[in-house]
Amino acid sequence: GDTLVQGTLRQFVANSNAITGNNTMKFVPALVQNAGSSTYWSITSNSTLPSNSVNITDNGTTIDGTAYSLTDATTVIDSNSGTLGYSGTVGVGADGVLGTADDVSITSVNKPELELISTTGPGTSGLFINAQNGTIQNMAVLGFGNPSAGFSQITGNIASNISNMNVNNNIIGTRANSLNSPGLTQGFGLDIAVAGSNIQIKNNVISNGVEAGVLIWTANTVGV
Repeated sequence: GDTLVQGTLRQFVANSNAITGNNTMKFVPALVQNAGSSTYWSITSNSTLPSNSVNITDNGTTIDGTAYSLTDATTVIDSNSGTLGYSGTVGVGADGVLGTADDVSITSVNKPELELISTTGPGTSGLFINAQNGTIQNMAVLGFGNPSAGFSQITGNIASNISNMNVNNNIIGTRANSLNSPGLTQGFGLDIAVAGSNIQIKNNVISNGVEAGVLIWTANTVGV
């Protein structure tokens, strides 16, 4: 659940914020899957906590939704098997000719085993990154944001002048097992309002946003 007790996502972030240096989350669930016909784990954000956002302030924090077996903490669990999104070529390459070898290829994203969802209506961002060298990967995030205020599912904050932020292999704006509309009021998919550099947004599925899938407020290096 979304509580400030040891073993939860929010408590990991609180611990990471308090401990200087790189901190990587390792998701080793002790409870059975609670969503998607018992195929993945879903955390419903609890708006009664000090903030609906999970606010990351320590440099070098990695949020990774990969699930590991409680038996040995090394065996990867793939209970939410399959992929979401399109896999194949899109558009044309440098030669401007459709169907030739230089066309751009994209791949679908593995369905994640961890989902963070808000069902409380318009609010703040889900994962709020206020630090350097942050990584969000291998999870679903949805139901957050406020389209009128610009809040989103995942936000990089301009006030922190962050650099080297990575948002990879996520399902953003929809449930961890389907691209169907979740029926929630949502803000942007990603709001990257940063004054830093080397921001990588790679291999994500972004859907069901109210306004923009990715909103970038920077003139610096961004790889999508």
